[in-house]
Formats: sequence, structure tokens, C-alpha cells
Amino acid sequence: MSNHRRLLLTRAGITEKQLLNTGHYVRATIMDNTASIAFLADAGIPLRQEKASSTLVDSAGGYLVANEVEQNIISLRDNFGIVRQYASVLPMGSDERSWPRRVAGVTANFVQPENIAIAESQLSFDEITLIAKKIAASIRISNELFEDEIVALGAWFILEISAAFARREDDCAFVGDGTSAFGGIRGICNLLVDGSHNAGKAAAASPNSSLDKISTTDISNMMGLLPSFAWANARWYTSGPGVGLCLARLAAVSGGNIGKAPDGLAYMGFPISIVPSMPGAGSQVGKVVIAFGDLSLAVALGSRTGVSIRNSSDRYLDSDQTIVRGTERFDVVVSIGDNTSPGAVVGLTATS
Repeated sequence: MSNHRRLLLTRAGITEKQLLNTGHYVRATIMDNTASIAFLADAGIPLRQEKASSTLVDSAGGYLVANEVEQNIISLRDNFGIVRQYASVLPMGSDERSWPRRVAGVTANFVQPENIAIAESQLSFDEITLIAKKIAASIRISNELFEDEIVALGAWFILEISAAFARREDDCAFVGDGTSAFGGIRGICNLLVDGSHNAGKAAAASPNSSLDKISTTDISNMMGLLPSFAWANARWYTSGPGVGLCLARLAAVSGGNIGKAPDGLAYMGFPISIVPSMPGAGSQVGKVVIAFGDLSLAVALGSRTGVSIRNSSDRYLDSDQTIVRGTERFDVVVSIGDNTSPGAVVGLTATS
């Protein structure tokens, strides 16, 4: 196992023992390995079989992920995913959950002169609805892989499934366009340019059409849109090219370098989160290339408990491969103001 993979797993608090258990779990459930089945029985890790419901799964059915293995996947997914780390994550006990959202707060007024009626103000809420949507990650693998070291096999399994889940959640929250490819979810970058959320959108000066042309004035104009309540936990959200071609370039022009934050990079004292699906190099006219704000106040992620793994060694028998499919259920709702008032995340668009 590479040092990079080992570091990722260590940061998620996943131990060598847990990787060993996961490796045996994979061999037991996918290859029906008797030694691994015996190992899991001795370790008290149950194999919970699930009846088949589609042609993907063998006739005997797949397996629900054992609690010990599921927690490893969830832990790493939560460390991979930007939304899982910084948005408001709401557990869902069923496939649908409503959550109150504060619209307006109470106002304090002076009482002068004495003995007059105190002006009333109303605390008001509206409601968001989260509806769990299923995503699936399918992996075709060579059966020779199962002959590798068991710990490395466990690490591979956890990393692949966790990364796939985290990436799809982040894609939905940032660049979801409301189509079936994103489960009907609309993300920050899509909403800011739809004509109904203009208060949170700043346009770069013409002709700043790409990340390598964005100026510090453009950045400052965007930051100026962010409401005061969202500054305390504000972060930058942009792609890798957004960091290199824009933020690092501007830092160097000012005589400095991209700084360090406790969890990574920083620019102007605010930490940076890299979102791979946000716009990269080249002309990006009309697209949000950088976002700034507090994700916890703008994005709610509803998380339906449970990860399910199914497998089939029959479907690709002729190529000596096994297919493994993991599924989870979640929803994302983004709230970023309107045409009058900006929300807790604002964005900068490139201009021709």
C-alpha cells in the first residue's frame, strides 16, 4: 500500500486491524473464501446476506455491509467529501425529511418615551424538504486482485467506494444542474447564474474570461457581496486550476505565496477547498469560477443511514472478473439568497 493511501486512511482514523477485517470481508463476500469466512466468525463480524433484486446480483443475493466495515467507508467518505465536512449534514430517519430554515429574525427596538407599546417583530421560518436519492458505484475488478495482501485489499475497497460517494455528493452540491445525472439537484454554481440569485453573483471585469486573467479587484468585488453573518467560517471553493492559475498567481503578484491553513491551503487568510468539478483552464465565460462563503449556512445534506454492497462473480465470468456495487442515499438542498439579498455563499463569474 502506498504512503499516500496509508496517510488518507490514518487521517480518517482507520487502523491496520480495521483494514485487515475489511480485506477478509471482501474475500469472504465476493470470493466465498472459507479462511476469511472463518476469520470473520472468530472476530464476531457477521455476514448479513441480502436477497437478490436485480440481475446484477448472484442468485444467492449480495451482502449488506457489516457495521464494522460500513463505519470505515463512512469515516473515509466524510474525510474525502467537501460537503460532508463543511455543509450542514442532517441525518434522515426515513426517505423524506423536512427542516426549518430561518428567514427573518427578531428585531430589538428602543422603548422611548416610557410607557409606550413595545414594537413587535416576528421570527419567521420556511421549510426545506430533503428526499433521499440513491447513487451507486460499480467497479469491475480482476479476480487476481483477491490474491494480494489482505490489508491492501481492504484499503483498496474502502478508498474506491468512499471516494466515489464523496465525489458525487460534491458534484451535486457545486455543479448539479437539476438533470437526472445529478438526481434533480441544483448546485451552487448553477443557481448563481440562473437569473434568480443575482445578489450573490459578481462578474469579473471585461475581458477577464479565464482564471489566469481574474484580478484582485474581481476577487474583492465578490468578497464584498458576502453578508457579515457568513464571514466567520468563510472558505474559498474552486478547482485545482483555480488555485494555481488564479489564487496562487495573485498571491505571488502581491509578493507572497499561497498560505497554509490547519486543513490545507489558504489565500488572504481564508482556507481553500479544491472542488475538481468546478471550471478549470481556458475560457469560462458566464460560469462561476470561484465561490466564497460559509457552506454550513448555504447547503443542507440529508444523509440516509446505511451503505449497501452487492456483488456478482457470474456476470463477467468469461473475463474472470467480479463486479462490486456500492449504494448510498442522500439529498442536497442549496440556499443562496435571491436577486435582492445574497446568501451565505457568493460567486465570481468570468466575463468576455
